[in-house]
Amino acid sequence: MTVLAALRSRLFRPSVAAVAVVIVAAGCSAPTPTADPLDATYGIEASGCSAVSAFGSGIGVAPDLIMTTAHTVAGATGLVVHGEASTSWPATLVAIDPDLDLAVLRLDTAVAFLDRRNPDVGEEAWLLTWSNDEGRRARSTVVRGLLRVTIEDIYLHREGSRRAIEVSGPVVAGDSGGAVVGTDGRIIGLVYAASRERSVGFALRNEELDRVVASVGQPVPDLPCGP
Repeated sequence: MTVLAALRSRLFRPSVAAVAVVIVAAGCSAPTPTADPLDATYGIEASGCSAVSAFGSGIGVAPDLIMTTAHTVAGATGLVVHGEASTSWPATLVAIDPDLDLAVLRLDTAVAFLDRRNPDVGEEAWLLTWSNDEGRRARSTVVRGLLRVTIEDIYLHREGSRRAIEVSGPVVAGDSGGAVVGTDGRIIGLVYAASRERSVGFALRNEELDRVVASVGQPVPDLPCGP
């Protein structure tokens, strides 16, 4: 059994919200969340801002939408989403918020996705990320607190407020855009930063994710590359 297969077998407890089924009504099928949250974890490659591509993580939030951080994709002229087994697809930026550091990409193919819910302080969870070297990764974490953070936007131009959670354990380069997922298989946050002083990370809460997903369909601002 591979490491990834072993993780799949023990990471998540079954729940009604996490079970993948297709509901058929009047001849139409309604897409539902995947039963395996690792399947909804993707790598994000953004090119055009420097001589080498920038890499980050992403998570499926709808049948054709992947959410990641704005600082990973802002100003990019090329966007590619990486899946498992060397699969990849071109992507289009359809929403971005530099104040919240969130972005949404659309693919012309169906993707695995997860439901979202609010976190509870003290609950155990998993941090699901993607590495250019290792592919999909999972490590355990704990929700340490619910926060209201005052922080500068991705360009360091102005301060704003974000609803966030603090999670235990190290967050490293490339983890930005990875999901914090409860043991029920639902997203409870999206990683955007690590502490420079403590072994903790910070993730945006679903209220912020919902705001940016809801903006899909509106004009997308033409933003420069990040600092």
